Amino acid sequence: MKVLVLLQILSLVVLLFTSLIKKEFKHKDVLRFSSTMLSVALGLIVFLTKGAFSILSLCVGIFSVVAFALYIFSKTDKGSEGIRNTALFTSKALLVILLLEMLVFNFNSFHLWGGSYEQFDLSLNDAEYVNGASTNVADSSFEAEFLNINKEIGTILLNVDSTSSKISYDIDFADESNSSYYIRSGLVKGDIFPEIEDSKYIICNFSGEVSKLKIKLSAQEGQTLSLLSDTITFNADHPATFSLLRVLVNLLSSVFVFLFIKSVFLNSSIKSQYQSFKAVTALTVVVLLTLMMFMTVLASVGQDIFHLTSGNQMTKELVDAFKAGRVTLGTVPGNDLMALENPYDWSQRMENNVSALWDHVLYEGEYYSYYGVAPVLLLFLPYNLITGYYFPSMLATFIFSSIGLVFLALTFMKLVKRYFDDMVLSMYLVSLVMLLSTCGIWYCLLPSNFYEIAQSSGFCFVTLGAYFLVSANVFDKGKISLKNICLSSVFLATAVTCRPTTAVWCIVSLLFIATGVVKIHKNKKSGGNTPSYVKYLLCALLPFAVIGAMQMLYNYVRFDSFTDFGIQYSLTINDFLSAQYHTQMAAIGFYNYLLAPPAFSTDFPYVMTNISDLGVNGYYFTATNNGFGLLFRALPMFALFFAPKAIKHIKKENRLIISILFLAVAVIAPFVIIFSIWESGYGVRYMVDFAWQMLICAFFVIFMLYRHTKYEETKRIFRYAMLIMMFICVVMNFALTYSYVYINSIPQVAHNILDKIAWDFSIFNT
Repeated sequence: MKVLVLLQILSLVVLLFTSLIKKEFKHKDVLRFSSTMLSVALGLIVFLTKGAFSILSLCVGIFSVVAFALYIFSKTDKGSEGIRNTALFTSKALLVILLLEMLVFNFNSFHLWGGSYEQFDLSLNDAEYVNGASTNVADSSFEAEFLNINKEIGTILLNVDSTSSKISYDIDFADESNSSYYIRSGLVKGDIFPEIEDSKYIICNFSGEVSKLKIKLSAQEGQTLSLLSDTITFNADHPATFSLLRVLVNLLSSVFVFLFIKSVFLNSSIKSQYQSFKAVTALTVVVLLTLMMFMTVLASVGQDIFHLTSGNQMTKELVDAFKAGRVTLGTVPGNDLMALENPYDWSQRMENNVSALWDHVLYEGEYYSYYGVAPVLLLFLPYNLITGYYFPSMLATFIFSSIGLVFLALTFMKLVKRYFDDMVLSMYLVSLVMLLSTCGIWYCLLPSNFYEIAQSSGFCFVTLGAYFLVSANVFDKGKISLKNICLSSVFLATAVTCRPTTAVWCIVSLLFIATGVVKIHKNKKSGGNTPSYVKYLLCALLPFAVIGAMQMLYNYVRFDSFTDFGIQYSLTINDFLSAQYHTQMAAIGFYNYLLAPPAFSTDFPYVMTNISDLGVNGYYFTATNNGFGLLFRALPMFALFFAPKAIKHIKKENRLIISILFLAVAVIAPFVIIFSIWESGYGVRYMVDFAWQMLICAFFVIFMLYRHTKYEETKRIFRYAMLIMMFICVVMNFALTYSYVYINSIPQVAHNILDKIAWDFSIFNT
């Protein structure tokens, strides 16, 4: 069997060699054809004999046929040259990826080839002591010790099952280099995932014969495990695996790089490829929306989400309150809570064992909610009135996040088309991918509590407002659109009723509205067709006044103040009425949101969180111990430091006003938001409030510098650097999102799928 597998690898190497070598030599096609057929034949033989590499060998054989067919196609004159070149590259990339599958991702399957390992079983009945789980009794832990083994051990097969998503193992051993557990205990550690058969094979790197072995297994807290056999198998061959997901990700990434470098249409300007420009945008958005949908379905498996009779503060409590015609929530605070000296002090509530609704507002003996009413009035209340059930929060965050993602892409697309239509399509594509990956909305999908509903709905309406603001032509050439400026103000004002923090962007929009006034003034002086000041200002400001007045009235009814949203009365981590401002506390947020570098690990997903409290001696709340600075999540953010150089390329008459707008969007507004949330602590999901605005500004700096780069070779390096930064950005944000989703409460089946993804992309699984 080993000889067959080695021959198969050799045939694949020959096939790859003949594909990569462009120089023609005698019998090249014959050698290529022979190696392909040999690979297919060996794959079938190994598959039929059902030995090691059975599934992988068959797949390699099939792919060899595909690769050869693509090669033959590339030698013909049929089809365009671009298609032939892409097909040829795809075949070569596929061969490289298959070699990686066999030699890298399946290197554990070769582990027993280098020693004299004989397969044998040890019965649990022969163990020195056994406690915990057995084939008949389920328990949370298992421990057994085998003495006088005196055999070489290369693998251990633990055929176990559990009600938890993973089982931790801890194995102590004594071999010829060390006769006791005492000094070398706890060297063999890891996790077994019951749904992943490969994880039950433990690779061992012992020296010589093993004299004794102690095996400890433990399930997650509150779960049980059981052994499916009364024996433990040693030196069983680790099975080879073939991951279609792994192959597809590697292949699509390779083809993307090839097209980025070689594709004529991707390296053409946007204005010459406008249909492709729209198609690329649509395809990118569809892919990411599909991923969002997958995450939502993953977290809602097994739940009847459309017939919920319970909900959270926004999906149920506010709905019930509004249906009853009141602004107070239905629950009445207990006498024990009201009897406390300071009910807002979390420690007092805990010490006196007093129950209270978490993160609800307590004001003058009544419970209120400080979370926005727009999602309630627009979605949760109508659904309840129609169906009698409560709308699922998970689906709500998906809807708001999806709409926001679509309009973020449309906003960026419109801005690029308007100001940088000479930009090559490839630069736009990688920028779009980075923007949508880094916008922060991915952390609002799971878990979908009222926090995430507020932030995802705020994101949704801010992006809607941004799109119509860009479409209103308040600064550019073209007629000002009163309809669009009105819609922009409506959506931005609505965003404040979702999440008060977004009021910062309403203030920024006033600067853009002011540029419209300047434009109207200039057009009137030149005799151009322009709306009147009154109509323009009514359309731009009336929505703010009306919706703002409604919110202020709602505030007054609850808290006897037009400007009080009530957050200081919330029963949460801190007594906000007594909390004092410290500049060092605010600095923690600035560092973690913007500057904190990532940490790296050899374990999937390889990138780790690296937030810090900067050594501040005081209490700073960390909502999610997950994340690192925006500068490293999207490396193009460093371009903001070159903004002064980019602005020099703008016409002098527009330089001042653009500088003001740029500074407001890229620096002032984000900094105000980060400063304003210092009291709430750090949470990676807060990035959705300011990350995408800063990144759009960074891309504009890059595009401006690219446009004014004189040398074509420098521009080419510019594009390659952006490609590399895109892959880094995707990996960084995927790692954060994966870790964030995994640690939150999701169904068992979702954990199993995430574990399988991690296993497939972990090189060091042992």
